[in-house]
Amino acid sequence: IANRRTLDDIIAELERVPDEEALRRLKEATLEGLATRHLDLQSILGDTREARENRLVPEYVERFFQRACQFLGVPLERRQDGLWRIERVPYEIRNVSRDFKQRFGTVFSEYLHFAFDKEAARRAGAEFVAPGHPLLEAVIEALFARAADDLRHGAVFADPDGRLDGFLWFLEGEIRDGANVIAGKRLFALYQPAGGREESQLQLIAPAILWDLTPGAEGPVASEGLVPNRDAVTDAAVEQVLDPYREDLRKQRERDAEVKRKYGLRSLERQLMESEAKLIDYETRRAKGEPIPEAAIQNEERVKEDLLEKKRRLEEAIRLETTLAPALPRILGVARVVPLAVPRLDMHPDPKVEAIALAHAMAYERAHGRVPEDVSSENLGYDIRSFPSPGGREAGSEAIRYIEVKGRATTGPIVLTPNEWLMARRLGEDYWLYVVEHCRSPKPRLYAIQNPAAVLTAEEVVDVVRYLVRDWKEKATHEGTPA
Repeated sequence: IANRRTLDDIIAELERVPDEEALRRLKEATLEGLATRHLDLQSILGDTREARENRLVPEYVERFFQRACQFLGVPLERRQDGLWRIERVPYEIRNVSRDFKQRFGTVFSEYLHFAFDKEAARRAGAEFVAPGHPLLEAVIEALFARAADDLRHGAVFADPDGRLDGFLWFLEGEIRDGANVIAGKRLFALYQPAGGREESQLQLIAPAILWDLTPGAEGPVASEGLVPNRDAVTDAAVEQVLDPYREDLRKQRERDAEVKRKYGLRSLERQLMESEAKLIDYETRRAKGEPIPEAAIQNEERVKEDLLEKKRRLEEAIRLETTLAPALPRILGVARVVPLAVPRLDMHPDPKVEAIALAHAMAYERAHGRVPEDVSSENLGYDIRSFPSPGGREAGSEAIRYIEVKGRATTGPIVLTPNEWLMARRLGEDYWLYVVEHCRSPKPRLYAIQNPAAVLTAEEVVDVVRYLVRDWKEKATHEGTPA
């Protein structure tokens, strides 16, 4: 793809090739290169849907940077155009090591025009700050240096929904192939209910759950009796995360390997057959008395040996690439989570009401020809991932609905978490808010709101990290009940 040339350029280069041997070498290198070096286009592009769902949200980076600057005393200011500036970067931030400069670059004394969103930066001609940018990385280093003692003591968070009472373990998992090359690396979190020491009691949860918790909450100090041993955590991580992750990577690599077998190995086998046929031809002609130079036969034998070696190396590479094993997960940290002591804004959801609302929304999606998938337990910022179904009412549509469901026993304002609100901003027109009211009545009513981040007015309640929405019914479409 890089350094693309026109067909005329390629033809001109081929015409300059001086002899048949050079042509053969060119063809061989091209076929082998296509089969073994440029098969990762799909992995580079990624699965569009999953990449969109899982990419790091600019708002997350922006919020983190704001809090970090406040903690470190960095004079971060919002410009009138909505972008950011720092007129004087403190020496503590700029004083980085030589190794840091080699990895990320120089931290300048001022940044007067920058953004965390790539498109916003491009439109405004501003500097784009993201992971890997020297300013952000320097702030992260300074933050870790300043908060080292706090990290050792741990942290306590409160859950405004009142659902979590336990521990959040954050781990890094890694899968390596047979050549000891990293095939994949993932950050993940496990939730352990208070008092749950058994491996089976640890549950996979989205790391983004932290955005929905109140930091610095007062809660009971974790005792040795409450915290499980590290072996139980790592065992649960391997079983619940790394084994499925390894299987996903294995399937992906098997698909790539099949292409290499189909094109790489077959092309080499075809060339081996051609080389073998040429050697037989030489021997046949020599047997008939035709003078065949010994050098020609020896040259072709070297070609054959070279092809056999390339085939062996490719087979071994395929074997190593499809041999995957998880490394021991690395525990990055653990946080205590307690229910919010004083409920605010009627924020503690009723599990029965929520279950009724979710079931109602799932039925509604099926009734309208879509295929809903319940992902409410994964804390993704939405409860349902709904796919268009061939032959359904939206046949031909490629849009996937990401649906957050809110249930009300009667009616009234709703509350969104930061993760839900940020996900709504990220997914835009594909994000839907379904509010199901009168859930305890015989006929609950469903209201649908497309792109809620663009049409709703949300009041941020800072002390409990939630967004209160009062005007949802004014913007909603009354969808009624499933057919």
